Amino acid sequence: MPTGCKITRLCLLLLALMGFWGCVKEDLSDCRPGIVLAYDYSRNAAGENLFGQEVDKTTVYAFDKDGYYVARYSEAGPHLTNDYLHSVPLPEGKYTLVVWAGPLDDYTVGEMEDTESGTVAPPVEGRTHIDDFMLKLRTDKFGDLEVDQSLCPLWHGKVSEVVSDYTGRNRYTVTLTKDTRRVAVSLTEGAASGNLDRAVSPGARDGEPRYAVELRAGNGRYTSGNSVCEHALELRYTPLGITFPEPRVTRYDFTTLRLMADRSCGSRLLLVDTHTGRELLDRGLVDLIFDNPAFASQDYLDRTEVFNIDLNVDASVEGYPMRITIRINGWQLIEIIPEV
Repeated sequence: MPTGCKITRLCLLLLALMGFWGCVKEDLSDCRPGIVLAYDYSRNAAGENLFGQEVDKTTVYAFDKDGYYVARYSEAGPHLTNDYLHSVPLPEGKYTLVVWAGPLDDYTVGEMEDTESGTVAPPVEGRTHIDDFMLKLRTDKFGDLEVDQSLCPLWHGKVSEVVSDYTGRNRYTVTLTKDTRRVAVSLTEGAASGNLDRAVSPGARDGEPRYAVELRAGNGRYTSGNSVCEHALELRYTPLGITFPEPRVTRYDFTTLRLMADRSCGSRLLLVDTHTGRELLDRGLVDLIFDNPAFASQDYLDRTEVFNIDLNVDASVEGYPMRITIRINGWQLIEIIPEV
């Protein structure tokens, strides 16, 4: 091959390599900085990554090295699989990322404008600080702070010390924690509670259960780190549905937001006799769960998708007006005899 042709081919090869390695040169005007995110939702009872199976949307909120809001990046759709890699075009710099995953239809995200009213404004670039950033349940959808419908599934993740540069290859894994839970309460009435031949709960009147069950918790507001905000108001979680699967058995189904091992949300389980108006039970829900030492951790609360609570209300105990036996997730925890 003539020498001139060899030189021409060598020059073309060098030009191609220069284009391929363009972001290595000093002039970075044609390059885009950024990072890559992978998502992992293995913090569940199975210990398997269920991100692709359960999560259909991610929203990333970026804060700069001084803690001020920069931008939001969202992705949604069937392409969010376990193998999905989220390319985030962050400007060059250091960041903390806060991720809220799920549809977010039941929540507002931003900065608290007014503590009393609970008004939350969207985050403002360069002004909203990560210490003031929060997620709040949209109580305007639920009258009088009563949650009587299913909540959109919600996950949280946070990654610190994120570096975005012109390689665009810095990869970080977002570990997600699910913040929505289901609680299923099955109440069985004892033999002296009424007519056992009825197709529904024996203490029921006109198909309505004799006993009212509800959950209460101040867990409708979360910080950027997924802890309960200082000014969170107490919510009343009432049943999504009430069914009578067997004679003498009434089932109450709830959804609730995150339960906290430090009791900061003040979650409680309440039982009231609707015939007399008498409150039979008002106990801390986390306290009841933690009566079993094997359950006593935040990790257990976060990994458990459903808390099955069995209440046996027995009015036939000799010498006492009533006895309540409580089982949670198959573990008999406590017997309570309400005061007269």
